[in-house]
Amino acid sequence: MGGEDQKMKETEAAAAPKPVEKWPGTKKALDDTLKVVQSLSRAIRSLEDAIKLGRVSLSKVKEPKNRKLFEAHFKEMEKGVEIKKKELAGLRDRYFLEAAKGLEKPDKIFRTHEDAAKFVESRRKEFEGVVAKAGIKLYDMGKLPEISERDRDFLGMYVKEGSDWVKGFLPSKIRERFERTPLVVMIGNSKYFMQISQVSGGVTGGIYLPGTNVIALPDYMVSRDFSGMRTHIVVHENLHYAAFLGGGNIFRWRDEKGAPVVRGYISWFHEGLTELHAQQITYQNSSGGAAPVAYPRETEFSFLLQTLVGKDTLKEAYFSGDLTKVRQAVDEKLGPGTFDALISKKRGTEALALLSDKIKAAGMNPDSLMEKWKISRGV
Repeated sequence: MGGEDQKMKETEAAAAPKPVEKWPGTKKALDDTLKVVQSLSRAIRSLEDAIKLGRVSLSKVKEPKNRKLFEAHFKEMEKGVEIKKKELAGLRDRYFLEAAKGLEKPDKIFRTHEDAAKFVESRRKEFEGVVAKAGIKLYDMGKLPEISERDRDFLGMYVKEGSDWVKGFLPSKIRERFERTPLVVMIGNSKYFMQISQVSGGVTGGIYLPGTNVIALPDYMVSRDFSGMRTHIVVHENLHYAAFLGGGNIFRWRDEKGAPVVRGYISWFHEGLTELHAQQITYQNSSGGAAPVAYPRETEFSFLLQTLVGKDTLKEAYFSGDLTKVRQAVDEKLGPGTFDALISKKRGTEALALLSDKIKAAGMNPDSLMEKWKISRGV
């Protein structure tokens, strides 16, 4: 039994990181607190595994005296697990409340295109490992393409237009932060964006760099032939930044008992919500009609969700990250446990298929709802 006891001590020591004592409103503070939550969660699971393994071993002990001794030991371990679970619940609640405050400003703030490009180059190593697995040669996003001042001014006109459209859509608190730390747009090598598209399996027309006030656009954006999508992509990336400032990149909710559930960033879901709102903002403000849809299945899923819970409820959830009201509305209309099943899917295509089935089972027609999606985009 000594091995299990030693493992328990080592596991407890692994939960040593401490949460940030005072909330400074930064991404790093959130990340540090989340690391403590995750570390403590792992420690609890390891302790429970050790207890389970120990009880299996105990069943093979024949000496009654030893059995009583070990039984008392396991009961003490179980008490320790319960204490840690209460500590974990408190940490999760704290993380939930901290995330709800959003971020006062990005951790890294840039004022110029050149400074942003230097930062991107400094992150090169982080991306190299990802593209290497895909067998792709890495191009340098930080090597600025030759773009004339005239072309840069031309692109700046679209960037300002897209940012203004988004400002009119934002909740007041997020808008204040958005305007206080305006976005810097850097122009990167188009080959770099092609690589990211290959790795992600989609088409990447822009990137928001989390934790900063930077969005990056490929150099082909200055082409006059690209005007149909240019402002729409700017709107999409602006929304990513705005949601980041509001805490919307950290998905979470409270369950039926009010206990906090923190899922963190869910890429396919966040992209779908972002594109849904980008499409609707673009259509409301543009005379050019609908833009091509990025993340089509994820966006269709988000639209069906919007028809179930309402525009205002979904918008609030997108910018705050708090899905409690969304979860309640989905489960009320489609049955208990539906939301959890949907959000646990790894891909938007899987979530869309399940949502469509649930809508049919509830006596509704998902195809007719999708017709409304086309109408909402002016298609």
